[in-house]
Amino acid sequence: RAKEKQILSTPAFTVDLVEDELNAWANTLTAPAPAPKPGAPAGAAPAGDGIFNPGKPNFKVIAGNKLQISAKCVLNWYGLTKEVTVIATGTFAKSGDTVGFVAETLHLGSCPVQMLPSLGAPLMSHLIARTKVPDELRAAWAKLDSVTIEGTKLTFVAQ
Repeated sequence: RAKEKQILSTPAFTVDLVEDELNAWANTLTAPAPAPKPGAPAGAAPAGDGIFNPGKPNFKVIAGNKLQISAKCVLNWYGLTKEVTVIATGTFAKSGDTVGFVAETLHLGSCPVQMLPSLGAPLMSHLIARTKVPDELRAAWAKLDSVTIEGTKLTFVAQ
């Protein structure tokens, strides 16, 4: 909680987080997945309000100073729903004034999306934008100058 307070209330900060802290934080920040529609069969995937409806993310720092982000995602195509796992592996880079996650690999179920030209980055951006996080966290993210991964920790820096 002290690190969260520092990120949300201090204009300049350097904060180190490990994957356990990221996952604990993700558990508090994301909304639960939507419930299945009334009358849906037991065990049916929950219905969302768009084509791609990501669930709670799970973070893992992996070899090569990379971050792996996985989440259940409900695909909703005109009421036909299917739950798949999305797994992205990558690093962070600054583009213009914003630091963003750059996925080197992105799997939607068993489909290696990074192999499909011009689809990986827009899909990853869409999934991140659809993840339900508070506005103050998005504002704090906009202040970041860099995010680095070293060993088992991520270092977030805003100056």
